[in-house]
Amino acid sequence: MIRFWTPEKMETLGKTPLDQLETNAEIKNDVSAQNDLGLEYLHGDNVYRDKQKAFKIFQKSADQGFVKAQENLGLMYLFGIGCQKDYQKAFKYFNMASDSGCICAKYDLGMMYINGLGTTKNTQLGFEYIKKVADSKDPMAQYQLGKLYLKGIGVQADTKKGLYFLDLAAKNEWIDAFVELGTMYMNGTYVEKNYRKALKMFSRAVEYECTQAIYMLGTMYYNGLGVSKNLKKAIEFFEGCSSRGHSDASAILAEIYEIAPDFKNLKLADHYTQLSREQKQRNGGVVEDYGFDMPGRYREESSVAKPNRLLLFETWMVLIIVVFYFVHKVRPDLIQKLLDLIM
Repeated sequence: MIRFWTPEKMETLGKTPLDQLETNAEIKNDVSAQNDLGLEYLHGDNVYRDKQKAFKIFQKSADQGFVKAQENLGLMYLFGIGCQKDYQKAFKYFNMASDSGCICAKYDLGMMYINGLGTTKNTQLGFEYIKKVADSKDPMAQYQLGKLYLKGIGVQADTKKGLYFLDLAAKNEWIDAFVELGTMYMNGTYVEKNYRKALKMFSRAVEYECTQAIYMLGTMYYNGLGVSKNLKKAIEFFEGCSSRGHSDASAILAEIYEIAPDFKNLKLADHYTQLSREQKQRNGGVVEDYGFDMPGRYREESSVAKPNRLLLFETWMVLIIVVFYFVHKVRPDLIQKLLDLIM
């Protein structure tokens, strides 16, 4: 599954003013500041995004032995961000970071061995790397380990262990685990088909605005799987995905607007047909998903999913208003007006 990933600043970023960060990186040759400055240019949060400049800054920090920069540089080479894609160099920098104790780099090395990228393919060795990282309670590694057990890659296939590690990753709020389990329950793969559990898993991932989960919920309402068929609700989900570049969602919207009697709109059908084509062409340039994370997404710091804070705020406000109503017997029409303001 291609990761529809939106860069999220690490907790350490934003605490140092950009001018000071540049001074520390360029004049004081602070390797940590260089790594953070590279992330700034990579994500383009406080400066104009410049992937080539980010690459050069990571390289400067990495070549002076800063471990996080070494892993970031490996990922830049792996994905071809700001440089030519070079699996051998990616493997080299992952090795350097791993030798210095970077747990994330050990995960990266495992995936390199499993996929045969920059080194001879060795699924057994790759499995051992992933297992070591999973044993350190890394949710991304737990998720990948579950998939390796299910598919029998580098280890004897074991459905029970595979499901155990996927469940463990989900309990640790790894978004992809929610989507994977939801898809399995929806299709009856490795588990008994259970639409209720599928809905629950997709809904959990949607709390974190996961595009693929939104698409899967749309699919369930579109086909009436575990819920009453509801094209209006399905359209809402698909439109949300389409606006994020999901070509399959755009294609289904084109189909709905072309053939669904209550929603027939040939102009919209043509629009989404063309949009789907354009999105497929754009997505064709996306790197293959070999199970890696993106630069700067250190799993020990920031990759575990964080819920939509606005959604949590709304939920708490609704609860407060409901309690206030029952305690003080406020007029129902005023309560409704308050709810309308919040939602």
